[in-house]
Amino acid sequence: MGTMADSGMPTVLTLNGGSSSIRIALYDARNATRKLLDCKIDRIGLDGTSMSVTSQTTGEAVETHTAIDARNHQSVVGYLVNWLASQPFFAEVGAVGHRVVHGMTHSRPERVTAALLGELRRIVPYDPEHLPREIELIEAMGRAHAQLPQVACFDTAFIARCRESRQSCPFRGASRRAACSAMDSMACPIRT
Repeated sequence: MGTMADSGMPTVLTLNGGSSSIRIALYDARNATRKLLDCKIDRIGLDGTSMSVTSQTTGEAVETHTAIDARNHQSVVGYLVNWLASQPFFAEVGAVGHRVVHGMTHSRPERVTAALLGELRRIVPYDPEHLPREIELIEAMGRAHAQLPQVACFDTAFIARCRESRQSCPFRGASRRAACSAMDSMACPIRT
């Protein structure tokens, strides 16, 4: 198998910015189940911050671990954007998908626009641990790679589906009751 860069394989980069970690994955755009890269940065803002990367972009699995200076989320985002741009596979990235914890009334993937970012900024009080970091990742990628389309994928999509049909909720038994109860009691303005 040749390298991904040799094949011209279109890819999709996904970013999941948490409160103390960032998860990154790269997928074959023609086969969304084929993960080419799995990366995580853990312990942001703490001692021992590291980046672990498992890559299959060369046809075989290669794992690396790197200690990084991560005083805060902003420094990690800058490091990540620069690291991504320096990777040979990045030339094949055709789009970036962002997991966004809370989209309020947004429950379907949406192209990132200035208006959407404005709405996300307005709802930061509903999730002050995650939304600011997710917005920061989206904006940093947009500044560094304005040519790449970015899509926000909202966790509220999962919640909305479960509320629409409790029968389709993936949880069963006690887990289902707990999940549905949690959805009903969330401090969330989306109600059914």
